[in-house]
Amino acid sequence: YLFKNKDVKKIAITSAIDGEGKSIIATNLSIALANNGNKVLLVDSNLRHPGLNKQFQIKEKEPGLTNIILNNARLDQVIKIRKTTHENLFLLTSGKSKIAAHDMLTNKKMKDILKKLDSSDFNIILFDNSSLQHSESCVMSSRCDGTILVISENTKKENVITAKKKLEKLNSEIIGVIINKK
Repeated sequence: YLFKNKDVKKIAITSAIDGEGKSIIATNLSIALANNGNKVLLVDSNLRHPGLNKQFQIKEKEPGLTNIILNNARLDQVIKIRKTTHENLFLLTSGKSKIAAHDMLTNKKMKDILKKLDSSDFNIILFDNSSLQHSESCVMSSRCDGTILVISENTKKENVITAKKKLEKLNSEIIGVIINKK
């Protein structure tokens, strides 16, 4: 079991570059963890290119993370609405906003949301982030208990090394690497 020897609750899922399949990996991992009896929350924190709405067939107009950050919705209400068809798996979609992703995910309200989630009854909270090419993903990774790095089989070695160095500089512990063969 991946997190047996460490108290890991909030996990960032990111990649070195865009388009490496993070959302599919995050979805499949969340389903597997939920099927294993964990109460799991999957958060679409990739505000640049949110993809979990489509995967779970949820209308984009529904409230999500950005609505909570902007005080247009309450965290408990949005999560309660988003119980998925998989037992023990809940979803927090991205929501919709015209405010820059970096500004949304790096502000004080996001810190407050992370604190609330940390004290929630979820066993594991997965954050489907943008790639490490974007500053907000670096911040989100540093605010989580660990990071899983998704790498496409075609990703250049230099990009992987750069991503690893960014995470190390942020003191973000890499708790796993998943190689995605598309």
